[in-house]
Amino acid sequence: MKVVIFATATPTVGGIGQYIQQLLPRIIPLLITRGCQVTVLLSKDSPFGLSMNGLRKVRLPASRANRELRVLWEHAYAAVLGWGADVFVSLESRLPRVPIRARRFLVVIHDVYPFLEHLEPERYPVEHTRLKGFYWRLVVRKAVMKADRIITDSNSAAGDLKKVFGVPDDRVTTIYAGIDHGRFRLLRGAQSVQDVRTRYHLPEAFYLYVSGLGARKNFRLIVETYARARLDPRIKLPVVVTTEKPQGERPPTTIKLIEDSGQTDLFRFIGRVPDDELPSLYAASRALLYPSLYEGFGLPPVEAMACGTPVIASNRTSLPEVVGDAAFVIDPDHPESLIEALYKVNVDSARNNMIEKGLKRAQDFSWESTAEKTAHEILALNTQGLGEG
Repeated sequence: MKVVIFATATPTVGGIGQYIQQLLPRIIPLLITRGCQVTVLLSKDSPFGLSMNGLRKVRLPASRANRELRVLWEHAYAAVLGWGADVFVSLESRLPRVPIRARRFLVVIHDVYPFLEHLEPERYPVEHTRLKGFYWRLVVRKAVMKADRIITDSNSAAGDLKKVFGVPDDRVTTIYAGIDHGRFRLLRGAQSVQDVRTRYHLPEAFYLYVSGLGARKNFRLIVETYARARLDPRIKLPVVVTTEKPQGERPPTTIKLIEDSGQTDLFRFIGRVPDDELPSLYAASRALLYPSLYEGFGLPPVEAMACGTPVIASNRTSLPEVVGDAAFVIDPDHPESLIEALYKVNVDSARNNMIEKGLKRAQDFSWESTAEKTAHEILALNTQGLGEG
C-alpha cells in the first residue's frame, strides 16, 4: 500500500505545525509496520528527522519564508508525488490545486475559519487579507469536496464543517489532538522552572498567554479588562505573552491601549519560547489565559493542565469540549466574566481543585492515541468501497 503524506507546515506556523511535528514520527512507523510504503512531503526547513526503511522524505526546494515560490512548489510536487498513491493524506486542512491522481484521499480539516470569517464577519473577526482568505477558501474547499474521509480535531470543528459544506456525518471522523506527556507534566520544584524564571526575568506571580495576537485569539479581552476595570491589585498580575511585541508607527489597537492606559509594566512580551522551555513556563505561571473566540481544538489549555497549571478558557467552539469541567470557563465577550475567573483562580481551594481536575483531564489526550486512530482511518480507506472522489 502506497501512502503519500502532505505535511509542509513547520512548528513555527502554530497549531497545525505542532500537530504535524508530533504526529509524523508516531504515525509513520505504525503505517510502515503494517506494510505501507510512505512518502512524506516536507518543507525545506522542516525539523522532521525520522529515517527508516519504507520511508521516503521529499523536501521542497523553497523555505517557508519564500511564500510565492514555496506555494508553487507545494502544488507542483504534490501532484507528482501523489501519482499512483493508494491513499493521499493531507495533515493541514487543504489539498493542492494541481490534480492528484491517487485512489483515495484523506484530509485532516483543523478548522474552517476562513469560511466563517467570510460568511459571518459580525460573529467571527476577519483575520485574513482578501487574497489570503480567497486562497484558503479555494484549497480547503477542494480538500472537503475531494476527500473520501475527513478527520477533524473536535466535534465542534465537525459541526462547522457540516454547517459550511453540508458534509454528511459518515464522511467525517473526530480524532482529538494530543500532547506529549513526556514533556508536559508536573514540574513542581524542578530546576528548569527556576531557570526559565531567571532567563526571562519573570515576576514571582504572573498569568501566561500562549497564543498569537490575531483578533480571534481575543487578547483584546485581557487588555481591555486591565485597562478599564478596577481590579484588586492581588489579582491584577503581570501577563507574560509568548510572542513579539508588534513594532511600528501604527501599533495594533490592543498595544496602543496598553500604552495609553499606562499598563506597559503589566504586559511582558518575551517572544516565541523554545519547545523545551514551554512546560517550565506553564509550571511557573499562576494560570493560563485562553480567551479565544474560535478554536478547532486548542492545544495550550491541555498542555497547561498536564503541567498542573489552572486554565481560564472561553466557552466558545471546541474549548468547552476539550477542557470539560477542568478549567474556569468564561464568556469571552464580557470582561466581568474574566474578572470573576481571576478571583477564583487566586483562591487556594478553587485553584487546587482545578489543578487536580486538569491533571486528570489531560490524561485523555495523547499523540499515541491520535496516531493510532488516524493510521486506522488511512488503512481502512484502502479496503472500503468508497467513491473515487
